[in-house]
Amino acid sequence: MKYEPLSGREFPRFSGIKTFFRMPHVSVGSDYDVALVGVPYDGGVSYRPGARFAPSHVRQASSLGRGFSWSRGENLWSKKKFADVGDCPTVPVDQKMTYERIEKYFDELLKLNKKFISVGGDHSTTLPILRSLHRKYGKVSLIHFDAHLDTYPAAWDCEYHHGTFVRHAIDEGLIDGSKTFQVGLRGPLASGDDLNFVKKHGVKFTTVDDVRIGGLEKFISTLPE
Repeated sequence: MKYEPLSGREFPRFSGIKTFFRMPHVSVGSDYDVALVGVPYDGGVSYRPGARFAPSHVRQASSLGRGFSWSRGENLWSKKKFADVGDCPTVPVDQKMTYERIEKYFDELLKLNKKFISVGGDHSTTLPILRSLHRKYGKVSLIHFDAHLDTYPAAWDCEYHHGTFVRHAIDEGLIDGSKTFQVGLRGPLASGDDLNFVKKHGVKFTTVDDVRIGGLEKFISTLPE
């Protein structure tokens, strides 16, 4: 099998079965290097739902994607064998069952020594994926691009929602707080106490204002090698 996108010069980009970047759709156990997998669940959102539809919409939008980088002078798709392995099973009306199914799915994927890119889904789905990664690799580092810290407390007596996954990941020992980097934070907080957790655990963060005022090159110089 050729692990490359369906050519837009042979098949119009509005045609064909929609997969991530028009890559082949294969079973989890196939001979690919990197799995593109959807996690269609948004039962952890506190305000605006809809992220459950993201995998299907990203597949649709990515049909216009191309792999060759002008700046790097190389084709991304020639580096590894990418494939769409479909969606992870979820239970739209039960968060606990969804977490269990996500963990089981990614446990199996990691047992096959596969790398993956997951497309959620709200941010709460990151926690069960990190649990699977921890079982495979132990404590890992995290680079987190987000407008929000996601280290917030429980809401409405619910411990698990889209704004708590980083806190739980650190508390459960899944990630190293001192090797966690949060990029793109913006907007006001509910209170100054929201910063206590990240400061306590040595989480490094950069706000949008930091980048806007200091410039992109200065920001890049602060990143670890």
